[in-house]
Amino acid sequence: MDTHMEQTGGPVEQKGIYCRSCGNAISADSRFCPYCGASVNMQRPAPSYPQYNPSLYRPIVSHESTWQKARRLAAIVVAWAALLVFIEVAFNVAALLWGTSIIFPNSGYHFDIFIVTPYLVTLFEVTGWSFIIYFSFIVVAIVASFVWMTKKSWVPMIEELVGKRPKEGHGPLFAISTVFFAVLFFNIAFNFIIMAFGVDPSSSDIGEGDLWETMYSLANASVWEEIITRVMFIGIPMLLYDVVRKDRKDMKRYFLGGGFELKGIALFLLFFSAGMFGAAHLFNWDLWKVFPTFVSGMGLGYLFLRYGLYASIMMHFFVDYLAMPTYVFDSDTALVAVGLLTLVIIAAGFICFVYYSGKVLKFIFGWEIALERPVTAGVGQQTQYQGAPQRTYAPPAPYDQPQPRQGFMFVCKYCGGTEARYQDGSLTCMRCQRKN
Repeated sequence: MDTHMEQTGGPVEQKGIYCRSCGNAISADSRFCPYCGASVNMQRPAPSYPQYNPSLYRPIVSHESTWQKARRLAAIVVAWAALLVFIEVAFNVAALLWGTSIIFPNSGYHFDIFIVTPYLVTLFEVTGWSFIIYFSFIVVAIVASFVWMTKKSWVPMIEELVGKRPKEGHGPLFAISTVFFAVLFFNIAFNFIIMAFGVDPSSSDIGEGDLWETMYSLANASVWEEIITRVMFIGIPMLLYDVVRKDRKDMKRYFLGGGFELKGIALFLLFFSAGMFGAAHLFNWDLWKVFPTFVSGMGLGYLFLRYGLYASIMMHFFVDYLAMPTYVFDSDTALVAVGLLTLVIIAAGFICFVYYSGKVLKFIFGWEIALERPVTAGVGQQTQYQGAPQRTYAPPAPYDQPQPRQGFMFVCKYCGGTEARYQDGSLTCMRCQRKN
């Protein structure tokens, strides 16, 4: 009877091991491998690999192209400029809250609530308590927009200030600021151009009235003009369009904006709302104001579609309240501070204007502006030397995977003998006389 058979004649199930030399499965009580004759306790020799030839390779190093360095430095400049603007906007929000103390006492005046057709059509007048309630809504909308922008921008701004692109994308403050910088740079450049042709681009009466009236009118424009141009000419038409198509989205998106792609009906309404926004300024300004206001409307509409109504309100507030510290303090220090901030904005605005101009050209004509195409990886990434041949090394066979048996060779698993005789369906070792 075979030692590996039970009295019933069935095979005995034993937990096997694998030979360290050839990898084949062997019995747990074996001292020698029946396939290659190696001792079970034999130490496996270290695998040999092809000799490394340093002439074929060079060290893997990080590399940053000139174009990548320029873009990173430009992003840092824009991020720090955005931080400075944020500080001024925080002051302006505080000034607006303080301004309620000088605005509310003048609630006896009559104020028009209008819509754009593009003519300015007065809906009704507010005065007294109705004005206090209405202006309270304006203040709450601006403060809430500022708080929401700050909450969503604080974490990514830390990375943006050192030139890193946040994993989740740029924050709203960075996006709003880049559009604000680009639009303001374009408006300043446009004003210089028309001044060269003898046109006076000075504003009509902004800042000439009392401080409370200036604060009210600019705050009102930042909110109400966004509602009647972005919500009325983009959000509501998109709602009607999607209802007809039976593809209505979450209702609040049409009124609060955000999350829309710049294509199809959204793109058409973006141009339409910007056109209405520009035409509405014709009546209080002049014909020269229409085109730069149209460009501003494109930026505001873009922010409404991609980020939401709070983003367009914030950018409008950025623009209208930019000079507010000079009205509040009426001092040379405030004038110099705002002037220096304006110079920073112009520098960042040039960068952002070039960037968005490239985006527009690519969107309309398919042109792609690139001063230099980097062929290496970005900052912090590793670059493989392209001229080196690719070398791959097959890992050694793992110990726990059996290899197929090649040919026939007897090796006693007890004594390592290589001679046997076949008897009763099994092989008997000639050295130790044990069955294998």
